[in-house]
Amino acid sequence: MTGNPGKPDAFGYINSMLRSILIPEFGKYFLVCILCFGLDFSLLVALREYAGMHYLVAGLISILAGNILNYTLSTKWVFHSRKLEDKSKELTVFLTIGLGAIPFHHLVFWLCTDFGDLHYQISKLIAVGTTFILIFILRKVMLF
Repeated sequence: MTGNPGKPDAFGYINSMLRSILIPEFGKYFLVCILCFGLDFSLLVALREYAGMHYLVAGLISILAGNILNYTLSTKWVFHSRKLEDKSKELTVFLTIGLGAIPFHHLVFWLCTDFGDLHYQISKLIAVGTTFILIFILRKVMLF
């Protein structure tokens, strides 16, 4: 508390904000990402194993599908406030952030698979883990 008994200090305000807004949003976003990753990973394996696609092409298609599901669930369930009123602009920024992370994601995916000699499924887990928090922060700051 500051010298003002009824007014919380900066730390108390930040702590309150974290508990009431960011932690629940982050938890919901984490659950949404798990679901989206399930779609992404399942589609990757199906396209690679059953359709015979190269793992990087299959990975691009699967990550796009995951991003579209992520947008839908994020706007319906995770984030309740919006910085952009225009839904088409919001979708464009949302997908731009996700698509902007794809080169980094695919670089990690490729390096782990082709140079790290890891199975493409393990490489996918590593690539997703490296981009998850960055994308959450960017979307929270820019959109919600």
